[in-house]
Amino acid sequence: MKKENLSVQAYNHKILNKLIYDFSLVILSEKFNSIRKITIEEEVLKKGIWLASILCDSIEEHHRRKGQLFSSLLFLNFKDDVSILQACYILFSRLGNLTATKFLNGLYETQEKNPIDFRAKYEFGDFITNELIYERESRIIEAQDTSYLITDFQKELWNALNNQSEIAISAPTSSGKSFIIKQFLINEFSNGKPFKVLYIVPSRALINQVNEEFKIEISSDVHVKTSFVKENEIFEKEIYVLTPERCIKILNSNIEIDFVFIDEIQGVEDINGRGLTFEYVFNEI
Repeated sequence: MKKENLSVQAYNHKILNKLIYDFSLVILSEKFNSIRKITIEEEVLKKGIWLASILCDSIEEHHRRKGQLFSSLLFLNFKDDVSILQACYILFSRLGNLTATKFLNGLYETQEKNPIDFRAKYEFGDFITNELIYERESRIIEAQDTSYLITDFQKELWNALNNQSEIAISAPTSSGKSFIIKQFLINEFSNGKPFKVLYIVPSRALINQVNEEFKIEISSDVHVKTSFVKENEIFEKEIYVLTPERCIKILNSNIEIDFVFIDEIQGVEDINGRGLTFEYVFNEI
């Protein structure tokens, strides 16, 4: 039987759908007394985990999303069951979402700030352990002498930033794209060479937010600026955090920008407001 066919069967399987429904009801029953309590049989639970593992390995995004939903609900329903936490770790690993494993507190000897420092206190068995080690090592990046455990999406973005000159990023909120962008810039600034960045945000409110984040995370020899004035001193390492309107002055200067990041570029479609300014600035860049 082809793997794709097996994934489709798992996606539509009544046991998996029923478990997702029951898991949700259990969580709701803890909040509302009017919802009846449900018990889930062990054999049904085991089969559901097996079906979810098929979805987590699928190449279809909607299959993997359902695997993610099941895995999250499984964790929320069995936070104190070590065997279930181990199953959750395996499912999250196969989804390429090892950063989610930081919530599986019962598996680790100590709690660390960086998930890469977690040490499991339970055995998974040789075969599964080898799989998990491989998956873990393939999702580690090094940024300014620090290692980070990241998701598949973040690893793909990291590789693209380091190997391509132009990329477009489309991802939901909290996917970790800003974290990867910042780690990439930290890496570039740490190599000792002059480096200038233009970081374009869609609103003035975001200027202050991004400015503060960079000042906390970026080395002190990098100057973060929220406007461009010709008379001001120019440094070898700079980040200009600007709205498209504030970019116009820097476009007419002789400053050579090494890296441009444009946040919320879809604002160019705003034909009734600032879209024309956005389009002009982006075309000039």
